[in-house]
Amino acid sequence: MIDQKNLGFVSAPQILAFLVDCNVYAHKDDVYNFCRRYDRDHDSRLLFSDFCEAITPLDGYYSHALNQRKHKYIHFRDVPKKEYFTPDTRAAFFAVFKAHFEVDEKVEIFKKRLTRKPTFNIHDAFACVDTYKQGKLTKEDLKRMMQRNGFHPTETELSLLYPRFDRNLNGFITYQEFMDEILPRTSLLGEIANINLLKKVGGPLTDDDTHHHENRREFGREREFINNLSLPMHIQ
Repeated sequence: MIDQKNLGFVSAPQILAFLVDCNVYAHKDDVYNFCRRYDRDHDSRLLFSDFCEAITPLDGYYSHALNQRKHKYIHFRDVPKKEYFTPDTRAAFFAVFKAHFEVDEKVEIFKKRLTRKPTFNIHDAFACVDTYKQGKLTKEDLKRMMQRNGFHPTETELSLLYPRFDRNLNGFITYQEFMDEILPRTSLLGEIANINLLKKVGGPLTDDDTHHHENRREFGREREFINNLSLPMHIQ
C-alpha cells in the first residue's frame, strides 16, 4: 500500500504522503519519529523487516497467525493500493499508526518534563541503571532499576520497553542508545543535548542556533527556559 513504486522500502515522506492520500491526519514530526524508531540500520528508510516489527504483535499466537496468511492484493493490479483490504481492516491498519503516534507524543512530553529538571543528569541516570559498571545495560538492569524504585514490570512490559532502547537489537543498551531514548527527540533541549550547545548556556541562545526549528512557539518557550538557567544542566 505504501511502497507505491515497489522499491522494497519506504521513507517518512512516503508514509506521510500515503496517510494524507488516505485522509488520515498525521503531523510530519510524528511520522519521522516513527520511522527513526524502527529504522534499525539508520539509513532513513524502513525495510520490510522494520515495517513488520512496527505492525506485528509481540504475542506469539497472533504473530504466527499473521505470518501464516498469504498475500493476495498485490496480485490485483486493477485495485488501487489505497483500497487494499476491507474498509474495517483499513481502519484498523490506520489505527495502529495513530496509536504509535499518540504513544510517542505522550512519551515525548514526559521526556521534556524530565529534561527541564535542573538536577537531572543523563550520565547519572545511566550510572543508576548500570549497577555493575559495565558501560552497557541489559534487560535485567532495567528490571532491577524499576524494582528498586517500587515498580515491578511484567515480562510483557519489559519486552515492549527494551527494544525502544536497544535500537540495533544486539542484546545490550549503549550509553548513546540510552541517551537517544531518554532525551527529547523533537525539542530544542534534545537538539542541544546531541550537539553540545549547552556549552553556550552561559549566554543567550541566538537565532542562528535555532533557525531550523519549525515550531516557533515551543522553541521560544524552551529558549527562554535555557537562557534563564543560572547553572548549566549536565547532559553529556
